[in-house]
Amino acid sequence: MTVREAPSGGQVSPSPAAAGEVTATRGAPNGWQSPVRAAAGHSVIPLVPVDRIADSSPEGCEGSVSVRRLQPGETGSGVLRDTPAGGLEGRAAGPDAAGAAAAHASAGGGHARHRHYEGVGHVHSIESCGTVDGPGLRYVLFLQGCLMRCLYCHNRDTWDLKSDRAKDMTVPDVMKQVLAYRHYLKATGGGVTATGGEPLLQYEFVRDWFMACHAHDIHTCLDTNGYALHYDEVLQALLDNTDLVMLDLKQIDPDIHKVLVGIPNTRTLAFAEHLARRGQRTRVRYVVVPGYTDDERSAHLLGRFIAPMKNVDTVEVLPYHELGAHKWALCGDEYRLKGVHPPPKETVAQICRILEGYGKAIIV
Repeated sequence: MTVREAPSGGQVSPSPAAAGEVTATRGAPNGWQSPVRAAAGHSVIPLVPVDRIADSSPEGCEGSVSVRRLQPGETGSGVLRDTPAGGLEGRAAGPDAAGAAAAHASAGGGHARHRHYEGVGHVHSIESCGTVDGPGLRYVLFLQGCLMRCLYCHNRDTWDLKSDRAKDMTVPDVMKQVLAYRHYLKATGGGVTATGGEPLLQYEFVRDWFMACHAHDIHTCLDTNGYALHYDEVLQALLDNTDLVMLDLKQIDPDIHKVLVGIPNTRTLAFAEHLARRGQRTRVRYVVVPGYTDDERSAHLLGRFIAPMKNVDTVEVLPYHELGAHKWALCGDEYRLKGVHPPPKETVAQICRILEGYGKAIIV
């Protein structure tokens, strides 16, 4: 599907000249917000990556997104918007679990980038003494909402941007609990961790929370997939008050990443490079999923990507597990990795040896 910026505002519609061709217009100052409708029988593939858009005419610029046939129950609509690299991203509508549009629809049609912050965080759950989400004992806040659709996700119930089960909490609400545990946290070299879901979708709240934690000398950790929508003063303040970033680099190969996660890795890799430029202390997390990330080539791709990043001193290698599969059924979804079992110890050990060869410490 070819996407072109039209010289004036308006709706997007299929071009009669070629199946899958549409004309898009800038519908808002901050990005592509025009609705998109694919040719009959097709829909926009969720978040399909586009090569850098070049100015091709006085009217605007052009690029490409892909189309596929509609599944039962899907519509052919979506939205387009710009990417930090100058490209476009398509977002499908309907129940396709691989598409971030499901989150878009569950939020009442609004996109996360337009969520109005009112000093409240949407909290899925809390773990008061976590031991696997950063150093020491940690108070772990699981925030609601994620735009990735990882096939192995063990927190499927955190995807929707809005959920009746989520609890709205203010920073004082959270800090009242954190301060009750602070002596235990500090005694173990621990602190607090913002995870999810994806905490960067609520980055104003996380910024305010981490600033409050630093006021009490409490260690802060951001556990993220790197899906940053804005590089602004809010993100800068958040990272200024973050002691450790745990960044999930799920797969460097863009094609495999799309299959495994449902969207491109463009934003994640850009965020990793942003952290490197800042010199932000970062621990990379890599899940070894049989058939997707357990091969030597994938490990070498990761190693080569992070080797020059002096801010990354450690890689945490996490063998895939099936512990969250039951949550998919509870959410009415099919767990598509059914029958995939944890990788052999020998495979994990080989992945560790490869990554260690790129000068990084390894945690398993």
